Amino acid sequence: MASSGSTELYTTTTRINREIVTINRTRDLRYAINITGNGTFSYKISATTIEEGPYKSGDNITIPSLVKSRRNADENSTSPFNRSMIAGFVAGFIVLVLILIVVITSYKRRNRNRKNKHEDIVMDQVPVSLAVIDDTPVPENNDYDDLLKVSAKSSFDTENNLEDHTYEETESSIPDLIMMTAQSPTESLPPESKLTEEFKSIPVEPMHECKMAKRPANKKKNRYKNIVAYDHSLVTLEPVNDDQDSCYINASFIRGYDGAPAAYIATQGPLNNTLDDFWRMIWDHEISSIAMLTNLLELGKRKCHQYWPDKNSARYSDITVTNHKTEVFAYFTIRTFFVSKDGVPKRKVLHFHFTAWPDNGVPLHATAALAFRQKVLAMSSDDNRPVVIHSSAGVGRTGTYIMIDAMLRQAQTEQQTLDIPGYLHAIRDDRPYMVQTLEQYIFVNMAIYEALTCGNTELQAHELRSIMHRLSTVDIRQKRTGYALEFQV
Repeated sequence: MASSGSTELYTTTTRINREIVTINRTRDLRYAINITGNGTFSYKISATTIEEGPYKSGDNITIPSLVKSRRNADENSTSPFNRSMIAGFVAGFIVLVLILIVVITSYKRRNRNRKNKHEDIVMDQVPVSLAVIDDTPVPENNDYDDLLKVSAKSSFDTENNLEDHTYEETESSIPDLIMMTAQSPTESLPPESKLTEEFKSIPVEPMHECKMAKRPANKKKNRYKNIVAYDHSLVTLEPVNDDQDSCYINASFIRGYDGAPAAYIATQGPLNNTLDDFWRMIWDHEISSIAMLTNLLELGKRKCHQYWPDKNSARYSDITVTNHKTEVFAYFTIRTFFVSKDGVPKRKVLHFHFTAWPDNGVPLHATAALAFRQKVLAMSSDDNRPVVIHSSAGVGRTGTYIMIDAMLRQAQTEQQTLDIPGYLHAIRDDRPYMVQTLEQYIFVNMAIYEALTCGNTELQAHELRSIMHRLSTVDIRQKRTGYALEFQV
């Protein structure tokens, strides 16, 4: 480069990405700029003299842009920042795995404990169900075999029975709950051991004659050979063609809490060959309400034969049954039948079918059973006629329902001590094996306690607004809202 004086100042303008850096150097252009990889760089160079002269100023000469990338050592090494990121990721992943292991282990342990504690107990919704399976072999380790099993050589054996097997209730594990015998409507539940002692002290073996049930013509009318009706409490039918055997049906009159001899009729689920007899009983005794506590099939086994038409009409001997209306709810179905006989005005019969009774055990809560009972009470006619109640054998669930209903009737009409074990003893005198398992007996006590403590908690949809307003109001004396007081109960 020619000049009037020596070139003493070099100016370099460098653009590193978007940043412009200007460096003035003398003598030579060797200088170091901290250039990092993976960037685009442009250089502008001008040479001028310090003193005044023709080359005091000069144009910048632009060098084409350069691209510099990290290679070699940079590619084979990891910066401290990257190493920290990797270490953090690995540590976080390990912590996450450990947390998942702890959560899964805890969940499985809790589920296993719950299963052992409430095995085969089905949680019920509202309304929920009473539950006990009919006709399933009792586990070998059942502590109550001596209460439930009937020897094959029992005097109640039958021959050529349509269903030639005995009826045995199965129990699921009994909840670790503090149960009660309602010594008074205000007392709390006693320990489970007391209920066990009570239940085992009540005679369970058949105590009376049942000659009608053992007659050869009547054996085939019994669903289970060990569940038959006593002669003294037998529900009899009008004879057909003067045939005395035609008077028999496996049904028993059950006394009420006050000793009334025919407060209920407990019966088995009809067999295919007893459908006509069932409707003869409904007609002869002017029954207006039926409570059915079993499904037709449970665990693949026939528990009851359908004895009504799904729609229109069906004829059972000389009785015509018309299905006028069927109302299906979440946990039960209500059917309205019109029953007629030649030359006689038709009668209305309500059929309350509890469809949510679990196949095994009893529910953890009695809310739905109580709601179902309320529905039967509210809709049944007040004509002092007995309600026909049946399950499969007509002793386990049937006895459970009758005990709950009878004890609550007594509590509502008489403010006195409730003798629950005494009433069980009484109804076993009317029909054998009523309330078959300890679990059912505990459930009876739990249901009575819940009803007497909480009352009827069912409400109509149109009542919701007013009830919520009442519950949100502060009680002046106790200075607490209705919600708080209700929750305390």
